[in-house]
Amino acid sequence: MIERFQSLTEYVTSLAGYLRAKEYLVGVDEVVSTLKSFNQIDLGDRRSFILAMQVNFASSSTEWEGFETLVAEFEKEYKKGVDATIKQEKSPSKSKPRSRSPKQYHLEDIKKWLYQQSDRDTINTPFHGIHESLEQRTFAALQDQDSMMLDQVVARLLRKLANRSSRRWLTNQDRGIIDVRTLLRNRFRNGDELARLSFRRVKKEKSKLVFLCDVSRSMELYNRFLRSLIGAMPVYFDHLEVVLFSTGISVWSKERLKDDLWLATPGLWSGGTRIGHSLKLWLDQASDWFDGRTTVIIFSDGWDTGDLEILRHGMYRLQSRSRQVIWLNPTLKSRESREISGMQTAIPYIDVLAPVYNLATLEDLIRVI
Repeated sequence: MIERFQSLTEYVTSLAGYLRAKEYLVGVDEVVSTLKSFNQIDLGDRRSFILAMQVNFASSSTEWEGFETLVAEFEKEYKKGVDATIKQEKSPSKSKPRSRSPKQYHLEDIKKWLYQQSDRDTINTPFHGIHESLEQRTFAALQDQDSMMLDQVVARLLRKLANRSSRRWLTNQDRGIIDVRTLLRNRFRNGDELARLSFRRVKKEKSKLVFLCDVSRSMELYNRFLRSLIGAMPVYFDHLEVVLFSTGISVWSKERLKDDLWLATPGLWSGGTRIGHSLKLWLDQASDWFDGRTTVIIFSDGWDTGDLEILRHGMYRLQSRSRQVIWLNPTLKSRESREISGMQTAIPYIDVLAPVYNLATLEDLIRVI
């Protein structure tokens, strides 16, 4: 199939344009990287050739799985167009055939082809840069080198959750807003000069956090995000409890989190989910510090294979005893996701329901809470 193109550059550029039409995040950088990677492989090996393009063009597990099928469809469609052109050229024509020399493609030609611009158009910056592409990449598709940015966003989320403003004020002498009440009281009681100012500021209180994490088979894709999130929690919360659940529960206090819970927890990333049953187990043995100042975060896709009435009662108890219930659902990308039986049962008792499956949605959550 490749021999039908005038050059390898034309083939890759044409494929990139086809993939862009299929909503792949493919830009000039990916095209150039692909062409460079061809120097490291045997172009006669079809499997290595496809894999080199797959590594550069596919940015998620879904795109990775469907890549070879799209390449086959692209080559099939291009073959039809070329065959039609050859058939037309073979038909009688009065005009003399013109000699045609192979065209040399450069970077500017690639940009024009990829963004469908003519020579008179202004070449714009590609529609996504490195950071934007990273923000749109799902947690399952993050690479080792992306861990630093993930850790930074997670830290901002936890910092905002931990340092919440209370209704109480602190009086001090150096910063905040002027405390007129204290100022006048001291003036009339003690005869203090008005030049001696008093200030007040809102008291920041350390929040208490309970993190209920679904560790059934369907949630393994988000392992990297969960490791980053749970690993940073002890830094920001004085009172912390992590509950891993599927069909049963494994409770981890702040002190126990010094150990590796991922190695010590049996049955991790396996089996189904009984959310309501797990909630009941934990609520029946919840710590004494679990009260109205506690924020509860649930990370789950909402699939519950147990009794939904138990889930309803558990969510009611959870909401009535806590400050706020936040449900993070990594599969919540459409209205249909809310129609899962477990989610429908839980929604009336949730204060914040947020889709969290990449850095962009995580940033949105920080703005909401």
